[in-house]
Amino acid sequence: MVRSFLAINLSLDTKRFIQENIHQWRYLGRSVRWVKPDNIHLTLKFLGDITQEQVSEVSAVLQTITSCFSPFRLELATPGLFPNLKRPRILWVGLKGD
Repeated sequence: MVRSFLAINLSLDTKRFIQENIHQWRYLGRSVRWVKPDNIHLTLKFLGDITQEQVSEVSAVLQTITSCFSPFRLELATPGLFPNLKRPRILWVGLKGD
């Protein structure tokens, strides 16, 4: 089984910008585990645990679907914490644009 999700890889500049600007959240303490810049991504859909065969099937379907779309532009917006400020597990950054 492979823990899987659909995601968009962000540009290196975007990852650096996010990494440089999360310092404002460092006060949250040691219980927060910060990801490496290389692992910052835009999650579209969490798939959960799927088999290697399903990974291949999903990949093939996605290649067909994504070939129908043109590139689009997104901009970073207001950040937040999930589930909440008292028990932060995920720092998210809002998006705006196409």
